Amino acid sequence: MKVIDFHTHAFADNIAERAIKIIEEESNSKAFLDGSLKGLLKSMENAGIDISVILPISTKPTQVETINRWMSEIRSDAIIPFGTIYSTAENSVKQPAILKNMNLRGVKFHADYQNFKPDEENMFYIYEELIKNEMIIFYHSGKDVGIKTPPLGTPKIFSKILEKFPEMKIVLAHTGGFRLWDDVEYYLVGSQAYFDISYTIGHLKIEQFLRILKNHGIDKILFGTDSPWRDQKKEIENIMNLPITKEEKEAIFFKNAENLLNL
Repeated sequence: MKVIDFHTHAFADNIAERAIKIIEEESNSKAFLDGSLKGLLKSMENAGIDISVILPISTKPTQVETINRWMSEIRSDAIIPFGTIYSTAENSVKQPAILKNMNLRGVKFHADYQNFKPDEENMFYIYEELIKNEMIIFYHSGKDVGIKTPPLGTPKIFSKILEKFPEMKIVLAHTGGFRLWDDVEYYLVGSQAYFDISYTIGHLKIEQFLRILKNHGIDKILFGTDSPWRDQKKEIENIMNLPITKEEKEAIFFKNAENLLNL
């Protein structure tokens, strides 16, 4: 069966070791890979994954150009890179057009690491440009294991954004909101948002997980692992073991991603 991992991370060789070490210390967790592109490709081969979407995060404006240039350079048949935008940078509203010209398919935002509120007015101008340029918006949603403060990106906030921008192509990580799954069911289930299911199994009871998938619609569920923070092969096994049909598994593993990415 074809597999597209819609949620992975990798870093340039000169910073991968340091980046992984910092995140391991902040999150009190251990990475399964070394954080390099080579390590991700090897993991994909071992797990039988055809394509990985790599999601970068800039934590300050000066990182944006370097990250986006590297992401554009690593694009291949097996790697679909997204770009990054830092919302308070002077040229943030111009970035969606720049990213489209670089053939990057979308943008990853993480409000907690980038220190902004997803529903602030400045973001609305960026959303409008992303929509105009047919870019996918990918958001970390819910709590983050490496951050102690309350999350800035919550299901309630995203429901308001979706209401304001019904044409938005948005993916919300971790089944709509990590460790806020009751709110996911209340505010987001049934919306137009896609959910990736990365870093969920093992934290969410299977009964509620299956209920969210069913009620939200299997056609809006994307396979994701959050590699290197989860083992790609093991995450495939977790989905294969779910009591859902072969057709539903195919939709989650690759068909929904192909539709969203226009592959």
